[in-house]
Amino acid sequence: MKQLILPLLLVACLSFGLLYLVFNQRRPRPMPVLAPGAQTGGVTVRVSPTPAEVAEAVRRAEEAAKAGRFEEAFQALEKLQQEDDPRLQALLGEIQGRRGSYASAAVHFERALARKKEPAWQVGLAEALLRSDRPAAAEKWLAELEKTPLVPSLRERMLMGRAQAASATRDVAGALAMFQRLQREFPGSLAGFLEALRLLVQERPNDLPAQIASLREKGDARHSGVYDYHFWLAKAYDQAGKPAESEEQWRKASASRPEEPYPHQMLYQLARAGGRSLAALEELLLLYDLGAEAASEPALLPRALFQAALEAREFGRLDLAFRFLRASVLRDRSLLSQDDQGTVQAVAVHVASAGTPEEQKFMAAFQAIYQGEHREAAQLAEKLLPEVKDPHLRRDVETLLADCRKILSDEAAYRKYLADQQEAKRQAALASAAAAASAAARLAAAASGTPRTPSSGSPKAEQIARVKERLAAAKGNPAVLYDGGRELFALGDREGARAAFLKSLKEAPNLWEAHHCLALIAISEKNNTEAAGHLEQAMRLNPDHAKIKSLYAFLKLQMGDFPSAVVHAQRALELDAQDGQAHLVLADIYYRSKREDDAMRMVNQGLAVETDPRIVAALEALKAKIQGP
Repeated sequence: MKQLILPLLLVACLSFGLLYLVFNQRRPRPMPVLAPGAQTGGVTVRVSPTPAEVAEAVRRAEEAAKAGRFEEAFQALEKLQQEDDPRLQALLGEIQGRRGSYASAAVHFERALARKKEPAWQVGLAEALLRSDRPAAAEKWLAELEKTPLVPSLRERMLMGRAQAASATRDVAGALAMFQRLQREFPGSLAGFLEALRLLVQERPNDLPAQIASLREKGDARHSGVYDYHFWLAKAYDQAGKPAESEEQWRKASASRPEEPYPHQMLYQLARAGGRSLAALEELLLLYDLGAEAASEPALLPRALFQAALEAREFGRLDLAFRFLRASVLRDRSLLSQDDQGTVQAVAVHVASAGTPEEQKFMAAFQAIYQGEHREAAQLAEKLLPEVKDPHLRRDVETLLADCRKILSDEAAYRKYLADQQEAKRQAALASAAAAASAAARLAAAASGTPRTPSSGSPKAEQIARVKERLAAAKGNPAVLYDGGRELFALGDREGARAAFLKSLKEAPNLWEAHHCLALIAISEKNNTEAAGHLEQAMRLNPDHAKIKSLYAFLKLQMGDFPSAVVHAQRALELDAQDGQAHLVLADIYYRSKREDDAMRMVNQGLAVETDPRIVAALEALKAKIQGP
């Protein structure tokens, strides 16, 4: 018996030891309390925040999120992104969604749902997936909630999400059916109606008018007077080809938000398309007064507004013609030279009999501009400005006054420039006469009675040398340098001429004639880029010189920049109707554009006024090309 007991005790002891070891292996060991960033055995240990620290971070994040400070909310939780708390992960998902980081928001919502299923988190995840272009995954999460009891706000979001998911996958019928459910269950929800209308505008189903009518059965009662509702109804009727219904909705949209220009733009276009010109003009003026940009509506360009003034006169609406004249001419002075077909005179008579005292005073200043009396116009505008209460008239008075002041300032600067040039030429003449007398005396003494060789018989090299001697003695006189440069250019010394013109510009930077001559040298060397630069400098100093404009237009034609060539050639003709080179440029461009009639008309006009044989020859050659063999 004793022999049996001893082995049994040994087995029992071994079993107990094994159980003790297994128990201690599976039993969790408490982590030592370490300071952040502490190391054990050379490895940095991440210390989990305490529940109190997490609660405080969540409180700060929720407070910032409620106030709309989502960046601050994210910063409060940024270091806790790896925590497993589902509530914390869901809050991060909501904050990331509000920050526009939808992919990151989806990750956080998925982590939260892996720990705990919450309908609100499922909807949040689906919305993030929709905005991450994953509509199928969003539909899966939302479909799970179909039979789940939800609070109304959450159910509305669920239905909206399912409709948007169907729309994103081009399931138009499914999306419309879901939007209809949304409208039945939540008739006060504007978003459901707007999304349905956007879908109809985008997809244009065959039964579009019927679909619009179905939406309006409940939508009109709930959302009439809301700008976005009428905006999308108007868009939908546009797509359905129903201009009358579209116009009605644009007018309602405009009534609900009068400061918005877009409805007036659409009403203008509808009136034009329907042949109702007077109604179109009225809408165009409203659009202009609201400050719409010409980039969005070409009818607001100055020339188009000028034509609108002429059209308004034909309809007998001189009040509209008055407004359009002001709007066009004050923004583009070149329109002063256009044929107004008696509109200015008719408007003047109308304002004199039916206008306010302020309008009558403005009209006097406006007519002074037409007569070129800018000083008188400025004086009248200065007196009128303090009296004007109407904001549109005040804007026009300010524009007129600023324009007149600029013109007068430019004229004063140009007069000063001419006076400076005249004085420089006078001083140069005096210096030249003195130098000539001194040189004559020296030559007479050196010749000792020997007759002089006439300059007309001197070789060209000697003529160039004498011009350069004169330039060396000029001592920085810009007039002498400029005249010498012209002589050297005529004698074929381009480098010497260029040096003389550059020196004259150093002494007189506003000498636009020198830039003109430098451009001619560059053109003769086929350096169009350098020539264009000098001509641009010349135009900056003398903006209304027709010959510079036409030469620049010709250069732009050679460089292939046809739009710029047309603009400067037309401006040259406005300044000088007898500029043959401008006629040549426009005729050439018209010919290249297959507008042979316009090209021939421009050639004939140029031939009637031009006397330069080179330009005449070019016009004759172009005329032969237009006429053909």
